[in-house]
Amino acid sequence: MADTNSTAPDVVGNPDASFWRFSRSSGWDLTHTTSSPPAGQRLTLTTTTAPITIAAAKTALVVVDMQNLFLSPAMSSSSTPHTDTGTDTGTDTDADADTKLTPGLAAEAALLGTAFPAARAAGIRVVHVTWGLDEGSLAALPPVLHRVFGFRAIARGGDGEEFDEENGGIGPGGDLGSRILPDGTSVAAGRLLVRGQWNTALHGGFQDAFDESLQEAVPQVRFQKERLSGFFLGRDGDAGRGGGGPKDLVEFLDEEGITTLLFAGVNTDQCVLASLKDACDLGFDTVLLRDGCGTNSPDFARLMVEYNARRCWGFVSSCEALAAAVKAAEAAAAAAERARYGHAGLRLHEFVAVGRRATTITDTHLSHLPAVVLALQVRRGENGVVSRVNVAEIDEGAWIAARPAWKFVVLM
Repeated sequence: MADTNSTAPDVVGNPDASFWRFSRSSGWDLTHTTSSPPAGQRLTLTTTTAPITIAAAKTALVVVDMQNLFLSPAMSSSSTPHTDTGTDTGTDTDADADTKLTPGLAAEAALLGTAFPAARAAGIRVVHVTWGLDEGSLAALPPVLHRVFGFRAIARGGDGEEFDEENGGIGPGGDLGSRILPDGTSVAAGRLLVRGQWNTALHGGFQDAFDESLQEAVPQVRFQKERLSGFFLGRDGDAGRGGGGPKDLVEFLDEEGITTLLFAGVNTDQCVLASLKDACDLGFDTVLLRDGCGTNSPDFARLMVEYNARRCWGFVSSCEALAAAVKAAEAAAAAAERARYGHAGLRLHEFVAVGRRATTITDTHLSHLPAVVLALQVRRGENGVVSRVNVAEIDEGAWIAARPAWKFVVLM
């Protein structure tokens, strides 16, 4: 039994395997380290319960289903049968629709405007997980998902608790036909939920952010899912191996040393919840960023998810809390540097990334990563002048693995 009078943190879990630390004064430490303080940047986020401290280098931001099917006004519920079941975020058709964000678009704004810049500044990997069936996974799709995406639910009575159902005519793999975009142009939406189609492509600003990240030190990555959960591994535990699916996702996170997952996306009570719960069961620390999630389900569904996310599966925080944590960590680092050197800037013998040389990598989810990084080792003299100590091409895998201790100044 823990000593309630002690100021030392309690170890929660197996100290020889996976554990957290808890202190009544500082909350939960999720860095999974015995060093004091641990290497790399630490971020302390406020949550709906106690604060949590995470290691930026061991954290990924998992963004679920932010794709055209669920976010584009061209896929409004009035014209797409499957969206009546609540599997999308809805589209306003009122006169004030241009000033009122749907839940999904509000989540998009929070992610692109707040969470993504914070993640980039902290070196946190952004991982997109979206629907993307291939012919094999489409053939193996269980009937319940054909019902979810192919049938309309029609409320029976005024309480909204009982429904009749009818076949909407378009299920998984069906052709969605042409859709009219907000600018008036037409697009072939493609086959429902099938990879490589417009409806499964990242929506708007998410695709732009993904493309821009390919020139950054920690590029975003994307994986395809074939169930509501992006972490569904199938009965044999091998679902999606080699095709950028769930098995590849879990192996990628393990190889990166990721232990903490920040979850966002749509819908809160469906695919986000399913993914978060499965990730928790696999041993990842899970945190729901509630302002980065959206759903058009009744509000009690959202409240249930947030209650259990903090009670059974981890913690509930926000994009704003992540940004505040990054800002606080940067301020603390700058203050420590000024105290040590009289200014904030490069420390002695730091590495600075100044370029990269790409190569061809066959793994689909790693094909955009550089092969080597051109790095300078520099030092700052007592007069504040920076000089080069050494220069080298460093294997990109080693560079990414060591990113917590190195500063990135990409000049290309």
